[in-house]
Amino acid sequence: MERDLRPTLTRPPDFEPFWAKTCEELSAVEPHLRRMPVTSKSRPLLELSRLTFRSLGGVEVTGYSIGWQDGEPRPLVVHSHGYRSRCELRWNWAEAGYNVVGIDVRGFGRSAAAAHSRWGYVLTGIASPETSILRGAVCDYLRTVQIARDLFKGRTTRHLSFGFSFSGGIALMAEALFGTSDLLVVGVPTFGWAEGRYFLVKSGSGAEIAHYLDAARYGSRGTP
Repeated sequence: MERDLRPTLTRPPDFEPFWAKTCEELSAVEPHLRRMPVTSKSRPLLELSRLTFRSLGGVEVTGYSIGWQDGEPRPLVVHSHGYRSRCELRWNWAEAGYNVVGIDVRGFGRSAAAAHSRWGYVLTGIASPETSILRGAVCDYLRTVQIARDLFKGRTTRHLSFGFSFSGGIALMAEALFGTSDLLVVGVPTFGWAEGRYFLVKSGSGAEIAHYLDAARYGSRGTP
């Protein structure tokens, strides 16, 4: 008799109510979008803008948009960045014919004002799902998708979400929860797989988690 070696998908009993409540909380926050055009004389057909808006918990996050000024329908790409990084201006995607929106999620890059734990970003608020910073990061990405759709409403042919590593994980989680894109492109999206990251990831967030757990074993752990 052959064994079924396919992984079993498991969810905590409160998974769906938790994310339903999270979505309600996000919807209750007014974005208060501020869009500030930035001059780029070398690319007269493209408009670069700085975007600032509010996400879950009223946290202010900052990103950018690059849009074609001809008003023609084009694919729209939303993206973010890796761990301990910031969003890069993707002029090459825009020049290839896309409208582009990028975001620095809370605690990184231009959105670094959001405080995080002395143990490391990924451990901020880890004591509770409601306070976990990753909950906020997923919502930051989702709100960016919503903002992007509004900015380019009526002139978008396809909606694409892109992410690598950290942003790959949050893009994947946002898409799994809310189904916002026509195409999802991600690389090594291991965020959300806590057990695997503990054994496989030895630097960055993986090192932060290992240090925290080691401290817990010897009774020196503080509040994250």
